[in-house]
Amino acid sequence: MNIHATMTQPACLALAWTLLLSSASAGDWPQYLGPNRNSTSDEKGLLRSWPEKGPEVLWTVPVGKGFGGPVVKDGRVYLLDRNDDVGESLRCLDLESGKEIWQFAYDAPGSVMFPGSRGVPAVDGNHV
Repeated sequence: MNIHATMTQPACLALAWTLLLSSASAGDWPQYLGPNRNSTSDEKGLLRSWPEKGPEVLWTVPVGKGFGGPVVKDGRVYLLDRNDDVGESLRCLDLESGKEIWQFAYDAPGSVMFPGSRGVPAVDGNHV
């Protein structure tokens, strides 16, 4: 699976989505740096080189500004992004379809040197 970020997202987020979701049978990546917090996947059979046109795009979803990354747990993708009208939004998406399951938005006043969220959600049991 490959998920694209909108043009407001840095290329590293698009790359993170591609790496995290490159296989429908891939294991969970429920926290920053992965299941073992070492930025290493134990998955086997991953591509060593990309096809000329890149991996197949199965779905896309527009996201707000941010420099964080997604996590994957039990067929769901969790992402923190920013909408300047709303503030920060924690979003839960279906891994197979990209459809939004739920969203929790909250005001996040103030300014920072670079726009957008910088957080990576963590999933532990029923808590995000």
